[in-house]
Amino acid sequence: RCPSVSRHRSGPVVPDIMFVRRLSCQVATVSLLVHTHALRMPFARGSTVRMAASNAATLPKQETGISALLDAQPEADGRGTLVAVLDTGCDLAAAGLQETSDGRPKYVDFIDCTGGGDIDTSKKVKPAEDGTLEGLSGRTLKLGGWAEGVDEFRLGALRLYGLGSMPTSVLRRLKEERKAAFVMQHQAAVSAVQRELDGLADGAPKEAKRDLELRLEQYDAMMDGYTDHGPLLDVLLWRQQPSGVWQAVIDVDGEGD
Repeated sequence: RCPSVSRHRSGPVVPDIMFVRRLSCQVATVSLLVHTHALRMPFARGSTVRMAASNAATLPKQETGISALLDAQPEADGRGTLVAVLDTGCDLAAAGLQETSDGRPKYVDFIDCTGGGDIDTSKKVKPAEDGTLEGLSGRTLKLGGWAEGVDEFRLGALRLYGLGSMPTSVLRRLKEERKAAFVMQHQAAVSAVQRELDGLADGAPKEAKRDLELRLEQYDAMMDGYTDHGPLLDVLLWRQQPSGVWQAVIDVDGEGD
């Protein structure tokens, strides 16, 4: 089941995940099940059922002859084979997809074909002696123990709203909370300027009064043009040594720690 483009009632759906995995007994069973069904293979008799009772309905190995095949060829489970799969959603943490029949990791690599390269991480920086660095958001980022021995980082940033996987209810609640916080700060700033304006003496310079009035006008314009683009989250990327594997962390709460 490796379609290049999945079909949907509303049209084609482009796969967003590509991953490579080593074929194992379970995956080979599904593959053989498809092929034997297409060939109208007769039911095998006298074969041993190699499945838990809970899987009998979903993986009919006895009826399709899979058990007989495995009895005759115990290593016919696809070992040593690499398979590339295009899918619109893959659970990389699924228990049955963690380890091959010969004890190796099943997933060799995976690529997000819709999000790869979305974050520009071309800027390179070195951490300060106190274990901090300045992120693209302008915040000072405090590095943890995981950063020990890393002498170079790549910086990136992304908007939380741009992740695309946030539930609508959560997104709506987050926007409401952020706007309420903005309105509270805005009202406090307006009140402070208005008190200063009201406290001006009758003989105060016209320039001082006009300056405060302009500040009130700017605050009003800020409220009228309020737009929430979402929190800007810092991203750090570095190459782990000696494996050479790239690692990434995201400052999800926007507090720099």
